[in-house]
Amino acid sequence: MGALTVAGYHDVAYFGVPDGFALVTRIEQTDGHGAPLSDEARWSIAIVAMKSFSIEEYIRALLTSPVGYFRVIVLVTSSKPFNFSGARARLETIEQWSRSGLNSLPDAVRKRIYTEEHQTTALVYEFEKKTTVDTPEVYIPGRLTAREHLANTELKEYVR
Repeated sequence: MGALTVAGYHDVAYFGVPDGFALVTRIEQTDGHGAPLSDEARWSIAIVAMKSFSIEEYIRALLTSPVGYFRVIVLVTSSKPFNFSGARARLETIEQWSRSGLNSLPDAVRKRIYTEEHQTTALVYEFEKKTTVDTPEVYIPGRLTAREHLANTELKEYVR
């Protein structure tokens, strides 16, 4: 949990999976390249009009409506292989994950011995909100890869 805390992920939820666990982050707002927004804008579900000052952002703000990019990161640690269903996750379901899981790992799971057969896989659920009133569109596959998302966080040193 130390690396996640350093990266700003203080509120996470845990779920059991076969021979392991899944960790789900809160919904966070990013820029178009997958870098988290700063301060309270990062955790706001309201679209932030101008994410950072640059000529590109300034011109975009003048000419278009602001777009909000959001994501939830799910880290799955298990020795059991799994596949991706490709099903489109609903925003309501993704939001529920971060509110319905356990606030910490149960002792039995935390004390379990994790072997070389265990792998941690990052799943990133990415969505875009084009106006403050529209329904966010979940991207499957995402605009960015999980590797690209994680490369724009403080977790980048753990990505292989």
